[in-house]
Amino acid sequence: DMWPSMRKVLGTVVDLLVDDVEQEIGRSVDKFEFATPQHREQRLDNKHCVLQPLYRFRAFVLYHFLPHDKKLFGRIRDPWYLLMQLMTILPIHGLRIVFFSIVLLMLTLPGPP
Repeated sequence: DMWPSMRKVLGTVVDLLVDDVEQEIGRSVDKFEFATPQHREQRLDNKHCVLQPLYRFRAFVLYHFLPHDKKLFGRIRDPWYLLMQLMTILPIHGLRIVFFSIVLLMLTLPGPP
């Protein structure tokens, strides 16, 4: 069904992709294995971090604006979601730009160390 040249190219691409995936999984496993339990707990428990309030604000805004576990009607019941949606709908000069710039910054910058 498939042309021989396409079969060869597709086979090569799939082989390269599988090799890349295997290497990435290996690196992730190595990072996880070499991390000591104290190091893992320190990464998860960052109460002493100066930026902790910023991380909490980021989590709050991203969860209420882009919830991963709520459908449309669940989002409509959330007053914070409605407030954020209202901010994007209002024709106030610069409000929408500032709001979406902040959301973009929160999405692109990494979370807690």
